[in-house]
Amino acid sequence: MTTTMTTTVSLAAVLAAACWLRRQIQGYWYDRGFDVSLVEGELRGRVVVVTGGNNGIGLAAAKGFAALGCHVVIGCRSDAKGAAAVAAVSGSSGSASYALLDLLSARSVEGFAAAVARRHPQVHCLVCNAGISGMNCQGGTEQAQQARAVWHANYLGHWQLVESLRGRLAGRLGRVVSVASGAHTGATIEFGGVTRPTGSAYGQSKLAQIMHMKALQRRLDKEGAGALALSVTPGFVRTGIITGSVSGAWRVVFVALWPLYAFLGRTPHGGAQTLLFAALSKKEALGGGGGYFSNCVAKPATGEGGIANDEAKQEKLWELSERMVEEAVEAERAKM
Repeated sequence: MTTTMTTTVSLAAVLAAACWLRRQIQGYWYDRGFDVSLVEGELRGRVVVVTGGNNGIGLAAAKGFAALGCHVVIGCRSDAKGAAAVAAVSGSSGSASYALLDLLSARSVEGFAAAVARRHPQVHCLVCNAGISGMNCQGGTEQAQQARAVWHANYLGHWQLVESLRGRLAGRLGRVVSVASGAHTGATIEFGGVTRPTGSAYGQSKLAQIMHMKALQRRLDKEGAGALALSVTPGFVRTGIITGSVSGAWRVVFVALWPLYAFLGRTPHGGAQTLLFAALSKKEALGGGGGYFSNCVAKPATGEGGIANDEAKQEKLWELSERMVEEAVEAERAKM
């Protein structure tokens, strides 16, 4: 075998191995895009609220909604970021605005919901997208502080926001979409200490988001509104939640492996496709509410021991969340 042939075979083997690894990470051989022909009715003027819509998947999704004629309300933690996001989204078929939102603060969530309610009598879609990984996060460097921040930012703040805006969901056109993760697979809910779990705080928070949507769907069905509650995983995406978690010596390794990371990860635009699919597709394409979607197709949600589908545990989580939000609201009001 000649040197050239050996080199070619080696490169082919490396490429095949990289493709196989990407398949293992993403779960699919190729990335599907949202099919606009599946859109449910007229989108122009529909109001879509996107938390964390100022960067990453959230910004990509906000651009996608606006391109189809929606008005996007972006929730973020600073005026500068909000203004920049509005500028990035505006200029397409739709429009955008922003309001301040810090999911670590029950008072901030209340204020954001009130701001949305003042401007919009109806909300057609609420996208619970904002989140943190738990490493190098704004909640502090101590593990306990990080775990608490992850629970509040990824799950509990969104639970409160959904309840605050649920009455404004636009009937059969209403959607609540929670951006979860495949990290939920081996996770469980540590009911005795959700803010100080022994396992992955991130995985637990993402599992909670999926269980939340399933419990919410039962309530929406009882109310007869026709609205849907869905959860999605965007897959492994090249966003700040990944790069922002790398520090110290690991950053050097990360930079050295950047080409592989770029190949394995989806772009924010690619990661937003399943979110758009869940938020805008016709109901028949989604198979009803309460589902979990990956790469624009339905996928079973699991969790440790199948807990994601345990209705009793979903209801127990709902009761815990209701109590925790009440306590957080009272604690912040006491400090005023």
